[in-house]
Amino acid sequence: MGIAKFMNGKFQDAPLVYVCAQFKFNFLDLTLEQEIAVGQALQKTIFRKRLNSKDSVTSITPGATPRVENLTVEREAYFSMDQRNCLVIDKDNNLIEFRTSRYERSNDFIGNIFSALKAMTEAVTPMQDFSVAEVSFNYVDIIAPKAERQLQDYFAHGDKALPLSVIKNVSDNDVLQIGSTRFTRVLKDNRTRLDIEIEQLPKSPSTPEIKYLPNQLVERNRAFSMPIDLPSTLNVLEEGFYAMVWTKASKLPQDDIGLGSQEVEQLCVKTHGLAKESFHSLINQDVCKTDWNWVDIKQEH
Repeated sequence: MGIAKFMNGKFQDAPLVYVCAQFKFNFLDLTLEQEIAVGQALQKTIFRKRLNSKDSVTSITPGATPRVENLTVEREAYFSMDQRNCLVIDKDNNLIEFRTSRYERSNDFIGNIFSALKAMTEAVTPMQDFSVAEVSFNYVDIIAPKAERQLQDYFAHGDKALPLSVIKNVSDNDVLQIGSTRFTRVLKDNRTRLDIEIEQLPKSPSTPEIKYLPNQLVERNRAFSMPIDLPSTLNVLEEGFYAMVWTKASKLPQDDIGLGSQEVEQLCVKTHGLAKESFHSLINQDVCKTDWNWVDIKQEH
């Protein structure tokens, strides 16, 4: 699987702190021998360090008499040596995730994904026919203003984009203010969905804890956690607010496609492009290109 051409540019000081690509399958059933073969194949990629996880989760089946079950979910994770890249196989939820906290270029990230998928499908040929049900790309940005800026300066619609703008006339004597807004678009093809969530969060010496991931993307097992670098402008010793922006693009395949098909790569490139376009429509281009040092990049191959 080669990497498709993609026109790009980038912020050299991007506020992007975490990216997660999710592949959902109609089934993800591997024998013990196949799991071993997958692990051996990934040794040839950046995903060389293997960890297992057994997590207890509570399942609630709704009804007149809800049924509550305590289940054990087993997952495997393969990390790069610096822990900045991670591949998680979750057979119970028919899911494979690719996570990174060191994102520089889309071609690098997508290239790592398809190097791993190629290694896996060559080692376990039945995986080439595993039916891909959905592909999603999640991007998390932490936007903290420079000293001479206001948080609203970084958004195309100013403070209208910030959740707390609806109570901006409330007394400053409040001990704590936190706001969250979520937008969802389902595109005309009825197979593409875009979600944006903006959380406006306080930073000050009295609230030094920083939230840097949305609840849905927080890893529940500490063994699978990754180091995350926060923007240098996020100074908790100064009073003010920062924003956590979660952009998610999801696409359903038009036809039944296997993991080994070229259509999967096209699906990834399109999904990434939609997430990028959505984020760029949200921000103030002039301010962000200045403060985050935007550079144009020639067409990549």
